[in-house]
Amino acid sequence: MNLASPNSVALRRAHFLLLAFFFTTLLLGILADNRWIFGPAITEDGDFAANSLLVTEAKHLSLVTGNYSKFHFNHPGPFYLYVQAAGEAFFHDLLGITKSPYQAQLLAIFILNAASYTIALYLLFIAAGWRSLTPLLLGWSAFLATAHSATPAPILGWASISSTWMPCMYVASFALFLTSAFAFARGISWSTPLVLFSGGALVHGHVSFAAIVPALAGYAMFERFLHTRAAQTPLLPARREILTSLFILMFFLAPIVYHTLAHYPGEFGHYLSYKAPEIPERGLIGAFRFALRFLGWDSLFFGAIFMIMAVALRATWRKGDNLAPWLRILCAAFFIAFLYAWKSIDSYADDYTLQYLSVIPMFLVASIVARIADRATSEVSWSTWALAIPVALLFASLGNPYRGSEEVAAGTQQLRAMSKTIGTGKAIGLDFEQQDWPYAIGLLATAKREHLPVCSSNPEWSFIATIAMTCQHQPGSIAIVAIASGGKRTLVEKGLHK
Repeated sequence: MNLASPNSVALRRAHFLLLAFFFTTLLLGILADNRWIFGPAITEDGDFAANSLLVTEAKHLSLVTGNYSKFHFNHPGPFYLYVQAAGEAFFHDLLGITKSPYQAQLLAIFILNAASYTIALYLLFIAAGWRSLTPLLLGWSAFLATAHSATPAPILGWASISSTWMPCMYVASFALFLTSAFAFARGISWSTPLVLFSGGALVHGHVSFAAIVPALAGYAMFERFLHTRAAQTPLLPARREILTSLFILMFFLAPIVYHTLAHYPGEFGHYLSYKAPEIPERGLIGAFRFALRFLGWDSLFFGAIFMIMAVALRATWRKGDNLAPWLRILCAAFFIAFLYAWKSIDSYADDYTLQYLSVIPMFLVASIVARIADRATSEVSWSTWALAIPVALLFASLGNPYRGSEEVAAGTQQLRAMSKTIGTGKAIGLDFEQQDWPYAIGLLATAKREHLPVCSSNPEWSFIATIAMTCQHQPGSIAIVAIASGGKRTLVEKGLHK
């Protein structure tokens, strides 16, 4: 059975069933480790609340920019926020299967990530040309089982598959982008739309990918040129594939172009004026060591295993080996990220900046396991190995530890009561210090969702609070964030303005 050429009805059916099995099993594994999303309502704060402010706009189809940056601009596009908005509208507003909008947003991201990883691993093994489905199953199992140990930042864990924090959401999309680029380089049909879809999602999520994605896609094009010249196959995809790809490209470009033309130069003025601050660690060695951390290099054990596997995999190369371009693409991805760390990253103290690179060692583990399985096993029924997937999920940590903020939930109750004491047409101005911004933004997000007359009284926070939730006129009342006895944040009403 040739996995790379599913040209029979029976084999295509087997592929479809396998994809459905992967997706369903992974999604159920995520849901099992995050059962709390179907439990009592939680109220988000911090970055999650900042995203919710934008998600509310997306539900009204008025959002054309992405999430906020600490440099007081917005990232290029709203793709991930519209996914969350769709989840909130469907799972909370329509079906009511979650108790809070944020839990519905999470469920939508679970589905997106499960689908991204399912397609990513399938593309990897299609492009690698394994003899049977067994290597795919065992490679998938290895990928999942190493998920927790391959993540360099313990505070994140493998919650990158089950979190709505933006650095976590890039990981699944980057995995899909890497394998799509590999499939494209190998001339696999219909890989071009997936390259543009995953690349477009990444660019929408963070402006750095506006340089990283084209650079890596360009390298994949070079690999495709080498492959087509050797195999005597067409360089360009089929006409229908090109048209579909153009449609996807237009889909991702549309909000960026619209916002830029409507508010010229839009966010691009901020992007072009950005200059990376000088930091002591910056330099070739500092950037290289920083990027290596995201390959698990801080762990001596995992670093040693990584090197052993790389050498073992390299030793299996032969002329025409499909894994050779795959390893070159992984190296190119790391090299481009290293250049970004060298020239643009503002701090080497953050353990999340290059979080998406954590899929590289996971892919390497999956590749070596699949290579061994391809050489060692015969073309037996793949269903024999299907149990390896749920077993691997037992070793993977898919839980998201975030449970919202009880302080914000209590503060929202205060705002509801305060809103009844002010006059018609007046608003409550929220006044807060820098250390209290996660709490305050959480209050603003719930206030916007419930249509409470609340706004941020400090215009300096409009880059997170949004212009719409920043007071445009003198509010009718001021609510100050204060620390109550016991160390909990609460609201104190300062007084009324006539």
